[in-house]
Amino acid sequence: METIRGGKNDCLCRIVRQAARSLTNAYDKALAPSGLRVTQFTLLSVVANKSVASVTQLSEILGLDQTTTTRNLSLLEDSGLLVRVPHHDPRVKLVKLTSKGKQKRQAALECWQEVQEHITSSLSEQEWKAFRDVLQKIETLASSADTGV
Repeated sequence: METIRGGKNDCLCRIVRQAARSLTNAYDKALAPSGLRVTQFTLLSVVANKSVASVTQLSEILGLDQTTTTRNLSLLEDSGLLVRVPHHDPRVKLVKLTSKGKQKRQAALECWQEVQEHITSSLSEQEWKAFRDVLQKIETLASSADTGV
């Protein structure tokens, strides 16, 4: 396979994935004392912010397919961090944090804040805003891309 180098010919997907892997590794390492991975922490945080959330809501917020979301929720439920909430429609799966889940998330939040501050403190407010804006634009473009496949 030919390697493409230079300017706009650099593979955007490779660059973003490499950065995402490095960030994920940094957050996972920081969160290790809490016993959570960043993916689990993020899921617990979204549920905490919504009080009660459905698999569909969580999938949309996190940009995951429902199968992946359900699998991730099941692991957290098995660990006693989440519990199912009854709904009149049995097809709707609702979850909320348990007290154990709230405690675990709170402990992890301190670890998360440290690594978040470490990384973001090196960026100016203008750089941070530009970074978020560019990532949002890339996400929008990728979501609407017609690859012909």
